[in-house]
Amino acid sequence: MSKNTEYITHAKGLDRKTKINGIIDDKVYEIKKDPEQKMSVALSKDDFAQLIYDGDEYCKDFDFVSFEKIVEVIRDIIKEIECNMCV
Repeated sequence: MSKNTEYITHAKGLDRKTKINGIIDDKVYEIKKDPEQKMSVALSKDDFAQLIYDGDEYCKDFDFVSFEKIVEVIRDIIKEIECNMCV
């Protein structure tokens, strides 16, 4: 159960999943809205990334500013690799 008691999960191997990356990506249910636990609100990393890529309504309020530095570093790495390939 989540700390705020709004969500519950029945995912197997939960201890292992959370130790590896802290993410539970399946079988998460909203207790009040889905008491029969028929529709998981969890997303796999691939599903989440696809929603972001598609510019879905899902992410309209996300703030991506913190990712700018990461993207800059990746671009610098690509430029360096391309330069080294030209030599």
